[in-house]
Amino acid sequence: MRFLLISITGLLLLWGCSSKTDAPTSYEDGAFRSGIEGSVDYTRAAQRNIAEHNYDSAIVNAQFALESLTQPASPALEGYLHLLLADGNYFTSNYEEAIVAANQALDFASETDSDSLSGHIHKRLGNIYNKQAEYSLASEYLYKALELAERSNNVLLLGMTYEDLGNNFDDIDNDDRAMEYYEKAITLFEESGNTVKYASVLGNIAGLLEERGETEKALLQHKESLRLLKQANHKRFIANTLSNIAVCFRELGELDSARVYLQETMKVDIQTGYRRGVAMDLELIGDLLLRSGQPDSAKIYLLKALSLSREIDSKSRYPNIYMRLFRADSTLGNFKEAIQSLQKEEAYEDSIFDIEKSRLLAEMSERYEAEKKDQEIAYLYQKASLVRTRNISIGITLLSIMIILGLIWGRQRVQQRKTLEIIEKDRVIAEQELTLTKNETEHLKQELTNYALHIVQKNEFLEQIKKEMAQVRSNVKNTEALKQINEMGGRIYQNVTLNREREEFQQHVEQVSQGFFVRLEQKKPGLTRQEKRLAALVRLNLSSKEIAGILNISPKSVDQSRYRLRKKLNLNGTSLSDYLSHV
Repeated sequence: MRFLLISITGLLLLWGCSSKTDAPTSYEDGAFRSGIEGSVDYTRAAQRNIAEHNYDSAIVNAQFALESLTQPASPALEGYLHLLLADGNYFTSNYEEAIVAANQALDFASETDSDSLSGHIHKRLGNIYNKQAEYSLASEYLYKALELAERSNNVLLLGMTYEDLGNNFDDIDNDDRAMEYYEKAITLFEESGNTVKYASVLGNIAGLLEERGETEKALLQHKESLRLLKQANHKRFIANTLSNIAVCFRELGELDSARVYLQETMKVDIQTGYRRGVAMDLELIGDLLLRSGQPDSAKIYLLKALSLSREIDSKSRYPNIYMRLFRADSTLGNFKEAIQSLQKEEAYEDSIFDIEKSRLLAEMSERYEAEKKDQEIAYLYQKASLVRTRNISIGITLLSIMIILGLIWGRQRVQQRKTLEIIEKDRVIAEQELTLTKNETEHLKQELTNYALHIVQKNEFLEQIKKEMAQVRSNVKNTEALKQINEMGGRIYQNVTLNREREEFQQHVEQVSQGFFVRLEQKKPGLTRQEKRLAALVRLNLSSKEIAGILNISPKSVDQSRYRLRKKLNLNGTSLSDYLSHV
């Protein structure tokens, strides 16, 4: 056991020194300055880091890839880069950062037709919320990922989502549903020849067997899973499987074998930077020390596990850690701390407070109170007479208060009824006024939109006439007729370029949008008049082509202006039109 403690301390020191990256350290690097082209190297590096389980480097390279986009990129590329960033943070247990990156990826993916990309992002969000014990929210995202996987016919995504749904139901102790999804996943992975994922699901099924008491059968399946994973050298899954094997040996009473596998688990988790895994390893070490009759040492490791779990916000681990702290403090005679741990365990437990926990809590409370009882008896005798007198006085006072309150309540009831009637009338009037205002606003926006479309259609018609007149001009030989045609063309050109309706429309938009401009200026001071005018047109849900027709510029110029406005508003993860519609 002393050797185990020394080994674990060494591994923790190794963990603290293992944050290496292969990303360039200079912003003057040529690839970094080459815009979208330069992001390719960083993207490939991040992909390689994820495959090699070097997640800290993956985060750095994905961030560099995003920062190297010096010009607008495709939504699919930016969405994928944010997904890589979310993956890196997820695998290093930085769940809040992972949620932010995944939502940004989802925003870009919504601008594409890629069900596969959206499916992977929904799956990752489901994984994150599962680790935070938000099981209902996790299921919501995972079922959406399942729908997208089926729609895109992505077999790998479909299998992984089945597995994650199985994990989610396993965590809430719905073993039948968990097994149903595990069997679907393992069938897909077996048919597709995906050894790593097949081994992963095999380990999950073994976990269910262990929960049913079939520990020896579960151990055999875990060892088969480990054999397949070592062939593929998948460190993350290897660490999980080593931990599962350690738990099986623990349940079989073979604590020495459990220690050996747990040491190997800790080593791999530290190498890959998987902090949630390290927290679980520390928890299992504490459990082994408890079973070996070393509650003092066990408590040290359990508190380390709790601290790390809090740091990464892994709420799903809290109940087990607090229950083991309860057992350690109970053995040490720290009854007050034991009660606190049991109460905290209950606060994080999703299930109803069961009889066994009630019994344990009552037992600990009795033992803790027994230590203080002798000291309190003398004091209680001295206070008994005073308490009786005080209780009688309180009773009389309370009775008097109740009578007075009854009289007041009777008088106020009528007044409250009148007040409620007035409030209800005011509420109905306010709702009617609000509805009328909303209807008027929507009607006005619709009129502006129709007016804008009329201008676009008119200009398109005039442009077509210009083209047709150019063709006619080339065939006309009569000088007088050619002169008249040129004059007509000039008037049409003037109507297109100096269209009075366009100017009147822009003035009308600015008049109607004054309130919107004020609110936008409050949110983001310093916007130019052109940027505000563009924002007002985007708010009308006009396309880039339609806005180009109104402003008499090219659609590409509109896209560039929209991109600059989006950057100026710091909209990393929010659609421009959605943001402006809520200003």
